[in-house]
Amino acid sequence: MPLYMTQFAYTTKAWATLSHTPEDRSAAVRELLESGGGRLISWYLSFGEYDGLLIYEAPDDATAGALVLASARQGHLRETKTTPLFDSEQSMEILRRAGGIAFRAPADQEDEPPEGPSLKAHATNGGPHLNWASEVANVPEGTFHALSG
Repeated sequence: MPLYMTQFAYTTKAWATLSHTPEDRSAAVRELLESGGGRLISWYLSFGEYDGLLIYEAPDDATAGALVLASARQGHLRETKTTPLFDSEQSMEILRRAGGIAFRAPADQEDEPPEGPSLKAHATNGGPHLNWASEVANVPEGTFHALSG
C-alpha cells in the first residue's frame, strides 16, 4: 500500500484547546485513516514550520487526499502538506525508469535559453525536488496542500 507523510500546523485556537484539555490526537487520526482503508504508522509533534507529522499508508493518492481534507475541514489545522514516500526498492525502480526515458530540453530545440518558469532540481534533506509548480503557481513545494482555519 502506498506510504505518505503529512505535515500539519494547528491554529492558535487548536493549540489553546489542546493545552487546556490535553488529548492524544493520534487516536483520532488512526480512526480516520482506518475509516478510509489506511493505517497509521507513526504520529509526532515537532518544532518548526509544522507542528507535527504523521506517516501512514493509504490505498491511493485520492484516498490520502480525501483523508487529509476530511481532517482539515474541521478548522483546527492551519496548513497541511502531504508527500508520497518511496522505499529503497521503489526508489531504485524510479531511478531505473528515469534513466531510460529520453527528454529533450527546451534549449535544445532552437539553441535558445528557455523562457518562463524553469524546471530546476535542487537538493534538500529529502533528496532532489522539482519546483516547477511552485514557480508557476506560487505555491509551496509538495504534493498536496490544504489550508484551513
